[in-house]
Amino acid sequence: MKTQLSEFIAEINRARKTGLLSITVKGANTQLKMFFREGDVYHVTCGHAKGAECLAQATVSEFAECFFMPEVSLNVHDGNLPPLADIIRFFKTAGTAVEVKQPDGKTAHPTSPGAAGISDFGGIREELKTALIRQIGPAGAKVMARTIEQKWHASSPPTREEFLRLVDLLKDEIENPDDRNEFLKEAARIIL
Repeated sequence: MKTQLSEFIAEINRARKTGLLSITVKGANTQLKMFFREGDVYHVTCGHAKGAECLAQATVSEFAECFFMPEVSLNVHDGNLPPLADIIRFFKTAGTAVEVKQPDGKTAHPTSPGAAGISDFGGIREELKTALIRQIGPAGAKVMARTIEQKWHASSPPTREEFLRLVDLLKDEIENPDDRNEFLKEAARIIL
């Protein structure tokens, strides 16, 4: 399913995701790679080019597909990048559409426009499990597995609403109100 690249980048920004957006250039053995930290682009490469030079090359490139790999990061920062709003505007004006894939090459199934491929069920599940463990300790892994197996019924792939239902079930497992609120804040960042 084709998605506007501008919408996909905007969704990564809204969700404040950290990771790598890799975009395959048609007819070339290279990728445009955009690194995000909490939703903001901090480094861009395309072949041997870096930063704003990559974006200039993008004007003559045609893109095939893209995928987002969460939690991938580099210890660099491009000082010559335009603001993210300008990058989004550039791809919107160009009308760039891409096939959104998962890192394993399978076509991603969006739960809402522009949200495809940001994280698959396994990725979201692991992030929610980590958030639960932060609040109730190591037992969170078992609580998560038991809740998914016994109480949570979802389609394949799960919708955003179904993930919200899972969060609702998990929050009931947290006794301390402050810990429960922390879990809910973190879960909102993961899902939304």
